[in-house]
Amino acid sequence: QQAKDSRKQTREDAKWAREVKATVARALNEGVKEAEMGEDGLWYVDMGTKGKHMWMEVSDTYYCTICEKHLNDATIGAHISSDKHTKRLAWAVPGAAPSLPSGPPPASQPAPVSQPPVWGPRPGSKIRLEEWQKLEADGVIRCLPCGKVYDELHGSTADHNNRVLTWLETKRLQGQGYPPPQ
Repeated sequence: QQAKDSRKQTREDAKWAREVKATVARALNEGVKEAEMGEDGLWYVDMGTKGKHMWMEVSDTYYCTICEKHLNDATIGAHISSDKHTKRLAWAVPGAAPSLPSGPPPASQPAPVSQPPVWGPRPGSKIRLEEWQKLEADGVIRCLPCGKVYDELHGSTADHNNRVLTWLETKRLQGQGYPPPQ
């Protein structure tokens, strides 16, 4: 009887692992990023773009960039199937319909205690900030032209790009002087 129970448990574990793998594959296409464990034992997600790294500390193995939720194997399926995530995904990526679920989400466990995200470079890393960026004492990278916290979403807006160009031009003119009127 014990051997039979053991085989049954092994089958159930394998089924759960397949469901999690399929759910994670779907989630990675819907704005969820997989975290990496740092040398300090904490989880980090790379929120940088175009080869620039900007690490954010997270409390678990996955992070939904659209909903700003900390996720793990037990919560990821329920999250990406939620109405809230589906609506935010449709808003953030127009025309992107979420994939159909590949099966029921894994059994839920209590969600990890959420903590506010810590933005900025991974502690101890050497990162070169742009001249229009400032690293605050709390680890947040601030966009000087906009006066906002810099993240992937902020850096992709047209308003941000226009303000940076204006800010850089103003700094150049302050350094070189303004041309005489004609």
